[in-house]
Amino acid sequence: MEYDGKRRLTLSELLSAANRLFAGGLGLIVILNLAAYLPVFIANVTFMSGMGSLLALANAAPEEALRQLQRLSPSIYAAFGVNLVFAPLAAGGFAYLARAFTQGRKPDMAGLLNATLARWGKHLVTAVLYNAVLLLSACLIVPMLYFGVSFGFANEIVTLEGVWGPRALGQSFRLVKGRWWRTMLFLLLSGLAGAVVSFVMSLVLSLVFFWSNSVVLGLAVAMVSQIFASYFQVLTALWFINTYDLSRP
Repeated sequence: MEYDGKRRLTLSELLSAANRLFAGGLGLIVILNLAAYLPVFIANVTFMSGMGSLLALANAAPEEALRQLQRLSPSIYAAFGVNLVFAPLAAGGFAYLARAFTQGRKPDMAGLLNATLARWGKHLVTAVLYNAVLLLSACLIVPMLYFGVSFGFANEIVTLEGVWGPRALGQSFRLVKGRWWRTMLFLLLSGLAGAVVSFVMSLVLSLVFFWSNSVVLGLAVAMVSQIFASYFQVLTALWFINTYDLSRP
């Protein structure tokens, strides 16, 4: 596929490009997933453990329930914080892989580090602002969905342009403007497909290793499932790059 950024790629072309990028860049994809999602999975295990304890408090005395809730609160806050700090790196990393691929360059570790860790502060500030917007609009479902999609490529913009914060959010908004429904539908379908693949892989691996209750094995299963599901993150990154290039004058 010769990519010139001047026409919208068909679904067949996107899938073909995603297949080649996923196969050719699997090593970097594994590293990116470990760096961006392993801390998140560890934090989420703690969070889910806390949620289980909270459910057990349903019939507890009010004073005891309050004490237990105060004890569990730090782990819940930590899970949210780790998600906020590490998850944006994935968006930036996949955008780098897709941009290198469409330019005919072979992605490498130096480029991946520059797109993620070297711009970690910019990614973090942008992610904080993005989540703040979502929290402010959380009481109104339609605005929350609208802003979530409109500002959803802010961290990819950080990787491509080096801008951050309000400028990255603004660039994402302008990119999606006039393409909101198409963007929402693509993100929805891609996200659902990734979730299904992750669930199926987790189910299969859990059945294979049914004899073990090891937390470490559980994390390994989650990571393997995430790596397979990240094919759809590759697909989304390529779709973003194509849309980004078409929006350029």
